[in-house]
Amino acid sequence: MPRIHIAHPDVLLSRFLADYLSIKGFQVTVSNSHVHAYTMCAKDPPHLILMTKEAPLLDAVGFIIKKEHTRVIEEVPVFLMGDFKPKEIEYFKKHQVEAFLSMRINPAALAERLYQFFRVPLPSPQRRTPMLMDIHAKSNLLIVQLEGNLEPDKTSELQYLIARFIDQKAIRTPRIMFIIPSMYPDLINAENVRRLFSFLQLPNIKPKPDKIVVLSKVKAFLSVLDSIPELKEVQRVADYYEGYRSLIADFNVKTSVPTVALKPDSRFFLDLYAPDGSVLVKAMQEVGQATLDLLASSGIQSLTYYGDPSADRINADDYNPQETSLFEYITKDFTPVAAELFDNDLLSEKQNLFFSRMRGKHLLFVSLDPGLYLLVQQALSVYFEIENVRAGENLRPMLEDPKYVVMFVDLAIPKDTVFKMLHTIRSTASRRKTTIVLLARTLNKDDLVAYRSSGTDHVILAPFTTDKIFNKVYSAMTLDRGA
Repeated sequence: MPRIHIAHPDVLLSRFLADYLSIKGFQVTVSNSHVHAYTMCAKDPPHLILMTKEAPLLDAVGFIIKKEHTRVIEEVPVFLMGDFKPKEIEYFKKHQVEAFLSMRINPAALAERLYQFFRVPLPSPQRRTPMLMDIHAKSNLLIVQLEGNLEPDKTSELQYLIARFIDQKAIRTPRIMFIIPSMYPDLINAENVRRLFSFLQLPNIKPKPDKIVVLSKVKAFLSVLDSIPELKEVQRVADYYEGYRSLIADFNVKTSVPTVALKPDSRFFLDLYAPDGSVLVKAMQEVGQATLDLLASSGIQSLTYYGDPSADRINADDYNPQETSLFEYITKDFTPVAAELFDNDLLSEKQNLFFSRMRGKHLLFVSLDPGLYLLVQQALSVYFEIENVRAGENLRPMLEDPKYVVMFVDLAIPKDTVFKMLHTIRSTASRRKTTIVLLARTLNKDDLVAYRSSGTDHVILAPFTTDKIFNKVYSAMTLDRGA
C-alpha cells in the first residue's frame, strides 16, 4: 500500500484528504506545517509527499532544500499544490516534483493521478446508484438531504462540507437536519454512518444531541444509528415541521414580540407566551381577532418567543398551505452550500462533471516556448491528451483534425501565421466542436477584435499560471458548449 504524507496548513482540508485517500486505498499521515512534515518524513519516510507551495515558516523551496540534504528522503517524490508560473515549474521539475496541483483540490482527480503515478490499476467503475446530496443553509442552520447509496468517498466529502461550514461560521453548537427519504442498504454500516457524523468530533464545537436531527424511515440506517453509542442521542423526528421546530426552539434566546406587530392572520413556528408563562398563541395557528381583542383589553404590550422571529415568522401573504408545502415555504429562503463557497476547497460538481466528460479528449498546443507548454501540461494533462507542436511545421493536417476539442496558440508566433491558422481551423470546426485559446504577453484592442472575429474563443493574458489556464479553459469550453 503506497504511503503518502500530506503537509497542508489547512487542518480541515488535510483531514478530509487523508480520510478520502485512505478510502481509496492509500496509507496517509498528515502534518499542518512543513517544519513538522520534515521531521515526520525524516523519521518515517513515505513513498510520496503531497504539500503546498506556500506555508508559514518553511515554504516548498526551503523544504526541498532540506530534503535534498537528508539521505533518507532525498529521493522521495513530491506533488505540489499551488498556483505556478513557468519558471517555478521549471525549477521544481528539476527537484523531484512530479505533479503540480491546484489549491482547489479535486479529490477524485487526485486519487486517479496517484493511481497512475504508483502504477496501481484503476478501480472498476461502480454500477450502483451514487449518493445524491443537497445542502442548504439559513443563518447557522443546515438542512442536508441524502439519497442513493451511502458511499464512503461521497460521505467523506459531505462531512467536510459540513465541517467547513461550521468552521467558517464559527458555530459552536451546530444545528443540522438530515433528511433521508430513501437509501439502499448495501453500504449502510457503522463505519460509513460514523463518517457521516464525524464533524461532531471537531475540537471547537459543543454538540447538543437535540440540535442534530434525522428525518428518515429507512430502517437499516436508523438501526445502525441506534447501534453506535456516541450517536444514540441524535434526535429522530417524525416530520419536517417537528425537526425544524426542534432546531429553532431555544429557551436561551428570549425575544419580545410587540403586540402592535400582530395581525389576525399572523403565524409563528413556535408558541408565543403571555407574561404569566401561559401559551397565548399556539405554533402554526393564526393569532386571530379574538386574541388581539384579549390583548388590547388586558393591556399586554408584548409576548415572549423563544427563538428568532425575524427568521421564523410565517407571512400569511405568501404562505398558503393548500398551494405551498411547509418545506417549500421554509427552504425558499435557504441558500445552497456548495464547494465553491469555500477557499482551498473541492471543485464544484459542475466543473468536476464537465472535466470528467473531457477525460481522454485531445488538446493541441502550438508554440515555440517549451516552458509555456510545460505549464499547460501541468494544468490540464489530468483531463486531456496533449500534443505539443512547434510553429512553422506543416500544421494544416492537425489544424483540420476533428479530434482536437481545444487548441492553444501562442501569440509569440508571427501575427499573419496566427490568422492563417485561425482561418484553417474555423473552415472545418465550429466553436461548439473546437475551442481556440490564445496566449498573449501583451495585446492591444484592435488585435483582440481581429482575433475574435477570426474565430478565437478566449485569450489568456500574461502572467500565465496553472490556475488561470485551468479556469479560463473551463470558462471558454462551457460557454462554447452551453454547459
